[in-house]
Amino acid sequence: MRLSINYSMMTWLLVLPVTLIVLSVAACSGTTPRDESAVLKIVTTSNFIADWARNVGGDRVEVFSLMPADADPHSFRPGAQDVTRVADADLVISVGLSLEAEWLSKLLDNASLDSSRVIELGKSIDPIVIADDVHDDKKDHREEDEDKEGHGEDHEGHGVADPHFWLDPLRVKLAVALIEDQMSELDPDGAGQYRDRSETYMGKLDELHSWTLTQIKTVPNYRRRLATTHDGLRYFAELYGFILVGATFHGSIHGHDPSAEEIARIVDRIAEMEVPAVFVEAARSDSLASAIAEETGAVIVPGVRIGSLGPADSVAATYVDMLRSNVKVIVGALK
Repeated sequence: MRLSINYSMMTWLLVLPVTLIVLSVAACSGTTPRDESAVLKIVTTSNFIADWARNVGGDRVEVFSLMPADADPHSFRPGAQDVTRVADADLVISVGLSLEAEWLSKLLDNASLDSSRVIELGKSIDPIVIADDVHDDKKDHREEDEDKEGHGEDHEGHGVADPHFWLDPLRVKLAVALIEDQMSELDPDGAGQYRDRSETYMGKLDELHSWTLTQIKTVPNYRRRLATTHDGLRYFAELYGFILVGATFHGSIHGHDPSAEEIARIVDRIAEMEVPAVFVEAARSDSLASAIAEETGAVIVPGVRIGSLGPADSVAATYVDMLRSNVKVIVGALK
């Protein structure tokens, strides 16, 4: 018995240093071992796309979002480890419509990734195009910003395509269908599972849409006004019958604050239309909203999420939860 115990202890002591070395190397590299049970390794630019991919793929896919919770997609920049993640991916899924153009292009080049392994969801959702003749006095400034930041795609010479389609759950269904198609093409054996899971998730999106319509019915028509400091609610407003007030300047589509002239125009319109609230995105500063609210008497309402999901323990941890949370905030402030 004594010899058996000593032998076991000696074996454990010999194995322990090797185990510690392996763990140490993994910790220093910052990488996560691949889930061997997964058939596809998928990288997404945004965490809400990651949520869609997990809902479609289930345990056949391993999904990593480059953008963490509460990040601003307009200012996000990937890290060095993301090059390896992208290079190892079977599929990279992006919003497209030039939202991630500047940094994603560099990342794909550094990872030497074949373009056939990259899809842009925005091309499949019939994007809203903002006409060039809106605020033409700012056109030169906008073009300079677009060249500099890569946010906002010139849509066939007719205007700028708004990339924030994810705030329209019906358009999200189109994006989910494209994700299903791509997974099925890469993993034909899993096509049936992807189809079934996609249909189930689309049902949840339909339920979300119906629930949202019911909630919005409690808001009088004359109070259905959305004033924001970041032009990200255009799809939501179009789908659910709101008028955008103070979010029609192009600069904010690209993540920039409006000019003094644009702020003055916003203030005048908010006051003229007696807008009761200015909604502030959860991940952005409310300094601009404070200035507008002070001038107009509107109440500042924080907590609307536009560009990112919240942390895992938040009320906006999933896409469906995020949109539900937004609806509750908006309806609660306006009804």
